[in-house]
Amino acid sequence: MPIGDTRLSPVDVADVAAIAAGLLTADGHESRAYDITGPEALTMTEIVERISAATGRPFRYVDVTFEEKRRRYTAAGLPPHMVDLFDEQFRERRRTPETRIEVAAHHTFGVSPTSFAGFAHAHSAEFTGPAR
Repeated sequence: MPIGDTRLSPVDVADVAAIAAGLLTADGHESRAYDITGPEALTMTEIVERISAATGRPFRYVDVTFEEKRRRYTAAGLPPHMVDLFDEQFRERRRTPETRIEVAAHHTFGVSPTSFAGFAHAHSAEFTGPAR
């Protein structure tokens, strides 16, 4: 991904689902909005370090150029509008890093925020693929 050392606050979709279940089953949350992020702001290098630790395999982050990413997506057969959409998303992420941590919704609904290390450990098989 062409985002360099930009920080992200990845949130586990299981956390989002648990919070959504709380919203749908508890009273008093009508017309309220909750920002949800993961519990830490990480660079892609830090994310990949956590994947390596969870899988026991060496991975590394390679920061490609926007042009290279566009070329790869086009070569993979993505429609031009999707290539443009991803390109803009990566550019926006680079312009506005996600360093904010918002876990109040987790606490409101009794959901323990999943760290990326915890997520990587729980999903290590998906990161390594089938045995060869």
